[in-house]
Amino acid sequence: MTSTSQASGHLLRLDVSVILFEASGDAKRTKAAEAAEAAQAEAVQRAAEVVLKAFNYSASIPDARQKCVRDLTIVHRHCIYAMLTDDQDFLQQKLLSWLQPVLQSREFPGGAESIRGAYSVLRQETLARVDAEAGELLEPYLTLAVNQLSQKPSSR
Repeated sequence: MTSTSQASGHLLRLDVSVILFEASGDAKRTKAAEAAEAAQAEAVQRAAEVVLKAFNYSASIPDARQKCVRDLTIVHRHCIYAMLTDDQDFLQQKLLSWLQPVLQSREFPGGAESIRGAYSVLRQETLARVDAEAGELLEPYLTLAVNQLSQKPSSR
């Protein structure tokens, strides 16, 4: 089992390094994870800039930039891990199923459109920063995040 930050419960850079070591049997996925990790900071910053500007989050949400970067980073890291382990259920169960209703319950400027925009830009920026092979492996996980997080939760 992979460790996570005790304080936040989320994957950190060190955790990704441990995961890469544990999964070293699949060179393509390991290389894609390394590329995605290297692209993460720029992709997250760019996605945050775009969504903050487009939807003027800063006017209505205290500490909007920090929260946006935090949430985009968490999703990005979980997508990397899910891709590395070839496990969409991990992404769905460990992150998306609880983050979706949290995001949807917030009254973001632009609503679901701003959520879709943020994670779409994250996907686009990540895929632009990795090679085609890594992009092919990562794309389904990033797309799952975009689609799931921007939908209204189903009532149970």
